[in-house]
Order: sequence, then C-alpha cells, then structure tokens
Amino acid sequence: DGVPSTTTDTSSVPIGETIYSVYGDLSADWTANDTIQLSVFPEAMTLKGDITGNTITPEPAGAITSTSMTIKAATLALSLGSSPAAGTVVSGSQDFEFGQLVMDATNSGSDIRVTQFPVNVLTTDGSAPSDVSGIQIFDGATQIPVSSSSQTCSGTTCSTIVSNATTTLTIASGNLTIPKGTSKTVRIVGDVGTATTTGSFQFNLGGTGFTLIDAQGQSATATYTAAASAAQTIAGGGTLVISAAQDPAAALLVGGTTVNVFQFDLQAKNEAMKINSVALLIGGPDGGDVGDKDEVEELQLWESGGSSALGTLIVSANASTITPATPINLNLGQSKTFIVKAKVKDPHLTSVATSGEGFDITMTHVDVDGQAVGSTTVTLSGNSSVSKSFHVYDSVPVVALGSITADQIISSASVVDLFKFSVTANSAGPVGLFKFTFGVSTSSAVVLSTTGYTLYENNSSGSLGTLLSDTTDMRVVINTASDGHIVEARFDPNNDSANAMDSFNYGEHLIINGGAAKYFTLQGTLTANSATANDDSISTVLGGDEAFAATAQENAGAIDGDDAADDFIWSDLNFSTSYTALTATTIVGWFNGYRVSGLNNNSTTAQIQTD
Repeated sequence: DGVPSTTTDTSSVPIGETIYSVYGDLSADWTANDTIQLSVFPEAMTLKGDITGNTITPEPAGAITSTSMTIKAATLALSLGSSPAAGTVVSGSQDFEFGQLVMDATNSGSDIRVTQFPVNVLTTDGSAPSDVSGIQIFDGATQIPVSSSSQTCSGTTCSTIVSNATTTLTIASGNLTIPKGTSKTVRIVGDVGTATTTGSFQFNLGGTGFTLIDAQGQSATATYTAAASAAQTIAGGGTLVISAAQDPAAALLVGGTTVNVFQFDLQAKNEAMKINSVALLIGGPDGGDVGDKDEVEELQLWESGGSSALGTLIVSANASTITPATPINLNLGQSKTFIVKAKVKDPHLTSVATSGEGFDITMTHVDVDGQAVGSTTVTLSGNSSVSKSFHVYDSVPVVALGSITADQIISSASVVDLFKFSVTANSAGPVGLFKFTFGVSTSSAVVLSTTGYTLYENNSSGSLGTLLSDTTDMRVVINTASDGHIVEARFDPNNDSANAMDSFNYGEHLIINGGAAKYFTLQGTLTANSATANDDSISTVLGGDEAFAATAQENAGAIDGDDAADDFIWSDLNFSTSYTALTATTIVGWFNGYRVSGLNNNSTTAQIQTD
C-alpha cells in the first residue's frame, strides 16, 4: 500500500553514471517487523538533453524497486552470562567478578547507548549489601568509566544482613554503546569487605532500572530475562590444592646420587598465597627392606624447570621441613609444579645406610599465608600425598633388549637364537648376576629339546662369546600355560665346573664391572617343526619379578626357589667380607629383579623366531 510522491525539482545529470540515494523519516505509526520498499518510475520523469533540448526517453520502462527493509525497534535484550560458577571468595578480596551481563542488540534497529546501569546485589546468611562495595563494570579487561554511582538498600541500613541493594552506575555518553546487530558481555566486579567471613552474595537481574538511548537520542526499550547469578560464598581464607603427580616412578637408586623422588602441584584457589615451607615425612617403602632417614642425606625443593633449588635441608630426622630462601608466591588461581630431590647416602661408604633398604616421602603440611586483606586461615586440600618408593644400593643393573635374526627355524636338530639382551652395571660399581629365567612358547608343530638350551655371554653384541650356562646348569620345566618351557639359567663362568650341577650347588655367579655391559644370547635346539614354510614360530621372554623377594637381604640360595620372586637374581656386591665367584652367593646381599630397569614386573617384550 505504497504512497506515491512526486518532486518537481529540476536538476542536471552529468555525463556518465550517477548514484542517487533517497532518505525519509519514519513516522510513529510504524511497528517492529513492518517492511518498507521504495520504487522509482522512470517513465514519470521529464528528461531533456542539456545542450540539444531534445526529449529523452528513460530506461527501463517499468518501475525500479529497492530491496525490502524491515523496521526494527531500538531495543536491547538483557540476560545473565554463563560465568562465574558458584564459588568462594575470601574476605577482603578486591576486584572480584561476581556476575556477567549479556547485552544483546542483534535485533535492534539502532545502536544502543547505556546511561544508567543498575547492579542489584542479593545477600544471604551473615552477609549484608555493605559487604560488597566499589562495584564497577568491565568490557573484557577494560573498565567502563562511570561518572557517578548511588546505592539504595532494602534493609534498615545497608548493613542489614540477608537483604539486597541496588547500586546504579551513571555512564557518560559514549562509554557503553552496543552497536546494532551485535552483542556484548560485560563483567561485574566488586570489592569484598572484611566485616564478615560468612554468608554469600549474587548479582540479580530484575526487570527495571536500565536507561537506554538510541542513535537518534530517543529512549530505547530493554527486555529482561530475569535471573540471579551463581552465589559466591564468603570465607575467611582460600584453599591450597595439593596434587601429587604419578612421576617419578618407583625405582632402585644408586647411593651418592641426587634424584627426583616426589613431584606435586600447588594451586591457589580463591586468593593469592605465599608458601613459607613444605613439611615432609620420610617413611617406609611399599615393600622390600624397610629404611628411613638413614638412606637420605639431603632433600631439595625445586620449582619445575628451575635452575636452582628453592630450599635445601640436611636430613637429621624422619620429619623434615624445607624452608625456601624466599617465600613462594602464587597468584589467585595460579598453579605451579614442584619437585623434591633426594641425595641418597652411599651404602658402600661409612654410613648408616644399608644396601637394599627403601623409603618413601609423605607431604604432611604446607605452611601458607593467604594474601587477601581479610584472610585468616588457608585450607589445605590434598596434603598427605605419598611419593613412590625408592630403594638404595651400591650399584644397580640395567637390562636392555636386543634383537634376534628371524627365519632360523629350518629343520629338526637346528640351533636357533631365541633371545638377546644386555645387562649394564651402573658406573658406581660392579654387579653380580646369579640367575635368569626365560619363558618359551611355540606354535603347535615346533618342539624344542629340554636339554638343548645354551646361554652365551660376551663383552660386545657382535658374536655369541663364551658359554655361560648349558643344560647341566639349567632347570627346564614344561610351561602348561603355553605348551612351551620355563628355562631357569644358573651360571658357570668359564664353563669350568667338574660336575653337571656344580654351578647350581656352589652358586657360581658372573660379575659385571662398574660402567661395563655384558651381552647375552639364549639358544635352543629344535627336535621337530612343520614342513610348511612360514607357519612356525617361537616366542621368548625374559622373566621379571612381581614383588620384592624378602624384607631383608638374603643369600642367592634363599631367594632361588621362590617361584613368585626368583626369576632374576642379582647383587650389588655390597658384602663387607671378601668373596670369590664360588662363595659370594652364600653371603647375604642378593636381590631379585623387582623394579630392575628394563624388566617388567612379569616379563619383557617377546622376541619371535620364525621359519
């Protein structure tokens, strides 16, 4: 139902293309979502050449119509933001965010300028409107300037508990404008007083109070989604969250070394904090020979990635407190990772430390001060975290797997490589080896001789080397679980035993010098295989132990025979008396393979021989 309009103005159109814009004022009769279009009728124009005076017929002959435009009211939709979640705020905290307001002008026909911004605060048990002051609003990190503010309270005074108050912020022209078609989320912050450490407060969005102006200086309409933000509970102090990491793993340690034994995170919740000291308790391990402070010479506290220790303590008691040279500062919400390092005593030297004894560390307390003005007591969450266990030795072995050449299953009576590996002694000193255990399983057509196993040792990986153990030194039993064999190899260095079982009876052992490595190859002898190619296989693993063999040092014979914990028997040769290859195994000072580096608790990765 368009209304025609004609103008009799005369104007000149220059040569070339000229663009004309048509403007109009909308009356108050229009309502939201009405549409409007403009049509121009060229045939109604009177056109003449500026020089010739000839009449010109315009094109096109029909009407030219604009796109449809929708009338939108100047309006702003107000609703709560999704943050912050319900939480705790420490008495005296400054610039604390307790609400967010979404100001949505996506359906507005005009930019919206806010001149009055009411902040309604509701309080509960023990708190009053006066406990929240200095209310400001922020656009991201930018504070929105406020020219003035006033507060009205529902209680007898603003100090009346369980009442509410409205602080109205007056905003100067242009300081808070939401362009049409956009949305802005503003943060509401305030200062929490020190008058109370109880109760809670929240921002409440009601249905009145905002004053809005459109781009023409006219009043704009606000629509409200009434709701209250999550309550923020006032407390007398924040919470220090303590989280122990899984690393480092339990391990066997070499005396005299400094290693990571405990890692933990500290996070300051609800207020900034200052860490004054960390209290630790050196206690017994999760198994094996029990030690205590006697195994630890020094404790150090480090920040992860730091270049020097924050604090160091010479250990003289099981209960130890490390005090950093400078207190550790944590900002509100900040988390830092810390590491406790232990320098362990060397059992080989004059020391109360005993080889094989172990310890763990428990965090018992953190002395911390909250940095909020009204903070009184910081709550510890997660203290009493316990580290993994560590056992101390003169030296330790390290097992590393090698690899075998496949396709050796050719015919019956052929000798095949089953497993290759090395054992290296730590540079701190030698280690002794008494026993290895292998698990051998085969495909259905393959049969290995129970008397055809041999074990070789060499100083390099390039060749077999010398015979260390053969059928007279081994005990081979049928493994009913895999239809294969369990091969227990005891050693006969130099192959010099006169009797077939001398190496078992006397307990001869192999010594690996400190820092040196020995390379081992287990071979087996076939008695049967299939005639079909590429269908035979032999799978071999090196056995590890599931737990410590005992709660004190033992001789090798006492460990040997414990089926659950005797697969790998070794010693750090910590004996106080002299020994020979034939007598050392009768001296107390031997251990099993539990937690030896390179050995899994049950077995290593299998090495596969094929045809």
